[in-house]
Parts: sequence; C-alpha cells; structure tokens
Amino acid sequence: MEPHDPTRPRVSRRAWITTASGVVAAGLVKTRLDAVDLLAQEPAPPPQEVDPASVPGRLVSEVGVRAPAEQPRRLIRAPALSSSSRTPLQDLHGILTPADLHFERHHAGIPDITRENHRLLIHGMVERPTEYRMADLTRFPSVSRICFIECSGNGGAGYGDGDLPTEITPQALDGLLSTSEWTGVPLSTVLREVGVRDGASWLLAEGGDGARLARSVPLSKALDDALLVYAQNGEAIRPEQGYPVRLLLPGWEGNAQVKWLRRLEVTDRPTHTREETSRYTDPLSDGTARQFLLRHGREIAHHLPGLPLGPAGTGMVGGAGAGLERPRAHHPGRGQHRRRAAVDRRRAAGTGASEVHRPLPPPVELGRRRHGAAVPGHRRDRLRPAHTRDAPRRPRRRHLVPLEQHPGVARGAGRHGHVRPLGGLVRGRREPWVRGPVAVLAMAMAWLAGCADPETRGGAAAGAAPGEAAYEAAYTLPADAPDRFGFGADARADRIAAWDIDVRPDGAGLPAGSGTTDQGRAVYMARCVACHGPTGTEGPNDRLVGGSWPEGSFPQGRTVGSYWPYATTLFDYVTRAMPQDRPGSLTADDTYAVVAWILWQNGIVEEGATMDATTLPAVVMPARDRFVPDDRTGGPTVR
Repeated sequence: MEPHDPTRPRVSRRAWITTASGVVAAGLVKTRLDAVDLLAQEPAPPPQEVDPASVPGRLVSEVGVRAPAEQPRRLIRAPALSSSSRTPLQDLHGILTPADLHFERHHAGIPDITRENHRLLIHGMVERPTEYRMADLTRFPSVSRICFIECSGNGGAGYGDGDLPTEITPQALDGLLSTSEWTGVPLSTVLREVGVRDGASWLLAEGGDGARLARSVPLSKALDDALLVYAQNGEAIRPEQGYPVRLLLPGWEGNAQVKWLRRLEVTDRPTHTREETSRYTDPLSDGTARQFLLRHGREIAHHLPGLPLGPAGTGMVGGAGAGLERPRAHHPGRGQHRRRAAVDRRRAAGTGASEVHRPLPPPVELGRRRHGAAVPGHRRDRLRPAHTRDAPRRPRRRHLVPLEQHPGVARGAGRHGHVRPLGGLVRGRREPWVRGPVAVLAMAMAWLAGCADPETRGGAAAGAAPGEAAYEAAYTLPADAPDRFGFGADARADRIAAWDIDVRPDGAGLPAGSGTTDQGRAVYMARCVACHGPTGTEGPNDRLVGGSWPEGSFPQGRTVGSYWPYATTLFDYVTRAMPQDRPGSLTADDTYAVVAWILWQNGIVEEGATMDATTLPAVVMPARDRFVPDDRTGGPTVR
C-alpha cells in the first residue's frame, strides 16, 4: 500500500458517484441508439391485408370517386391562358371519354359563366332577332348523339418537322381527341324559330370567353346536323367544354365548334376572323393557303404550317376513289411531312352513328384486329375497319352509316330501314323461337299503319333512302308541332349593338373614330409591350412584325405583315381579344391607333398615317390574294 501523499487532490465520493453515473448513462444511450439503428435497418413487416368481405365498407356518398388505383390524368401542355390538355387515351376503355378527361383547348382561359345569366343572341339575316336563356333552349325537343371532337392540332407531336420520337404515349401523340354523348337541340330547329331570310349562306358563331373566339360556319352545315348542346355524357356540359352551351358540328374540326356560345349572326358571307385566316389555314407549296378547312377526313395536316405538302391536291383525300387516311409506315426524312396512304374502301368503325336516340355505336378497334392477334406497329392503321365487308356502294345519305346489328339496340333503325323488335335479332337473323311472335307483331303494326291518317300512311316518304326515317325522326319536329314554339324573347337593340363587334373585310362593322401611328406607339408601349416586345418581334406571345412569304413557297412566320390577308381582321381581333389581361378594354380610337402602328412597323403604311373606317379597309395587305377556299369535293365524310 502506497503511503498517503498530502499534496495529491482527493476525489470526493459525490464526485465519484456523479462521474460513474454519467458514464453508465452514456453507455445506455449509445446502446439504445444502436438498437434503434439496428431496428431501422431491419425490413418492416408487411401490412396485414384485410379481406374486404370481412369488414364493413364505405357509406353512400353524394358524388362517386374513382378507385385509388385508377387515377387517369390529362396531360397539360403549359399552365397558360392559351393552352391545352390531352386525354389519357391509353388509360380508357371503350369509345366514350369521361367528361372530366375530355381534352381541353382554350384561347383565353375558362370563363366563369352562370346558367341563370347566360344568353344566346341570334340576329342578322333573320325575321325575328331573339335572345334565349338556357331555360328556353332546354324546352325545345332534344336529341342525343355520340360524336367525337378533335382539335385540328392533334397528332402534331408525331408529324413535326424534326425526327419522330422513338417513344411516345397515345396521350402525348393523339390526346386532343375525345368522344362523348352530347345532348341538345338541333340548330335547324332554332333557326326555323327565328326565320332565316333568303340570301343567307353563313353563320358567325361567337363564344363568351375572354378571346370571344368567332368562326364562320356554312349555313348548310347548320341546317344539316349541327346541335346546340348543353349536356355531355348524361350531365350538364363541363365548364372547360363550354358550359352552359356550345356548338357541335359532327365531323368538323374542333376550333369551329365554338364553346360558351353566346352569339349567332346569320350572314351572306364569311367574316374572315383571325381563327380562319392567320390561324387554322393550310399553307401550300405553290405559295397559296387553303382556307376554311373544316371537314375531318379531307385535310392532311392543316395544323402543320410551313411543311412541304407537295403541289395542291397531291396526296389529298377527295378524289373519286379516295378512302380514309392512315399514316405511312416510314417517315421520309427531316423537314418533310409524313404522307398518308388511303385505307381500302371499307366501312370504318367510329365514322358515324345511326340517327337513333342513344344508339350503340359499332366497335372501334385501334391497333389490333378483331381476332385479337398482335399487329406490328408499322402495320397499324390509325382508324381500322371494324369488319372486312365492303361498304354499300349504292348512293346513301352521308350521315347514314349503319350499325352492326346488336341485340342491345332495341327498336332502332336496322340496315334496311326495318324496325328491330326487342331481342332475338343477332347478325341479321331471327332465332326460330321468336319468328312467330315477330310475325304477329309485324302484322299488327302494319294494320295500325293502315288505320293512320292517309297523309302519314306508309311511314317514310316514298323514294326515301333506306334508313331515312331514322334521320327524320331525330332531326324533324313531330307532325303536331306548332309553327313556332314561342320560346325566348325579342332581342334588345342595346345588346345587339354591344355584342355585334365583328368587322368584315369591306369595313362593315367598323366604329367611328381614328388613330395615328404616333398615337399607336404610346398605346402599344402601355398595353402590348409585355406580351409582344418593344418592336413586336421579341415575344413571348405571337410575333407581330417581320416574316416573309416568297412567291411559290411557304410563309416564313405568320406575322401581320406576311400572312394576315386583311387589315380589318387585325382591328376585329384587337377589339374582341386584346389586351389579354383586359380584353375589349381599348377604345375605338386606341384600337385604330395601335393597328396603325403595327401596320407601319411592317412597312405597310407610312409613318404618321391615320387609320379610320375609310382608310383601314383600303389598306392592301401583302397576303390578300393568296388565300383560297377549300373547295375539294368527294371522299368520305367522317362523323
């Protein structure tokens, strides 16, 4: 034992206990942390699956929801006022598109419109200018049709001027296409109500959005199968699809099917708005541009400006022997358009529907043949025939594409105009057990027809095409319908004056006022520079100045100076849609002034020029004589 050293400090018992306790505590904490780390590294046990049949389910709800594993979404191009979203085609089943997945294309966002305050104004070359509330429109006899709507820009992701993508989803490629059952009133019924005057040949349809988008529509189409639709797939039409009412033109390009419809003006000529001149037109290799490309199945790619399409008419559908179109297998190279070859003359699925209320459409087969065997990608048709039988070669009204006979279609018009009783008719043949009752029923119906009024005896008019009665039943009024229903109210003069803002190429519709190029510079810098740049060339929105359109070639940029055919169209567009943050807020003098400045920037008028209702229509635009109407005839009508 060492002797005690009085100079060495002594450790008290308290200090020793405190130190020992700290060491022990630190060791315990480290041990616990190590244990936690060890537990974290071990995989968590799988959750115990509960048999749904062994527990109660959810209660009823006011609005249904999709299953958690089924959450299809639209593909948004860009979060902007003028943008689009695409339907997830690869996630859908059947031919109908759920209303909340129908593709979108807006030019100024989705307006907030209430049903109670909305009005549809019909005026122009009519006997009785009328305003209709939604309560008035829904009182007319209604019809339902299953129709697709396709944006004219659909497919642009696969037919651009660059290399085709090696991987792309159907949604990204062709998602600007959707099919719904639409319910509304035939436009012909409403036009009958207001009384169209002799000499009328066109309509101007205008929407109630911030762009006040307007399109000219031939009166012949309006009187044929156009609808004013207010319901989609059994519910009120969605706001992004035009709530509370939109124009439906079966088989025509989507841009012409104006949403949020608030005005129809009956005229004797097209109005030549921005959407049918500087947009939605088809430049050709001969230095011209086709205008009013409305019918699907005729155009090749009017959504592809500047791509070589060959001489006018080359490769176009519309010849006497032309059929539907499909893309060829191989792209010819960078900067060239993928030509389309014609599908052989067969009845194509989805090109139309029998004019029966709520018909069951024929099967649509995309990418696989009916026997289900896989088809190589390069052999797939965009629109594949539903069966291999040749379509009837006899003359037939173009909208009467017969349905496949199906037992689920009860009492609909058959292929040969007969009425199908409920059940028993499969593939055009009645089963033996129903032949007797069907014969008795047919005799009874014939006897009742013989007792009918002599003027209506025999059903359809003599000489009518097979299936004609089905069309007439859907689009003509009952025999006891009044000459006029009397719905709606006389249009107020102040509303017509406030809403009738369209300007024609001859200057009709231009208001009083004037503006100079110097005044226009100040207006432009205050209201337009943020979207188009200090000189009209910088963007980020449409380029207004510059560009060229050489003779016998394609335009280099669709600017005001190179591609707009009428100066009055510029005034019309600025009045209805600009500036984008407050559309329609410019005075007439401001609009004349900013139009004068843009024309001067493009070298079309001299500096200091004054624009008014006399001088503006006299301005000759460089592209005035380079637009030709799409007058191609023949070919199939896709509905």
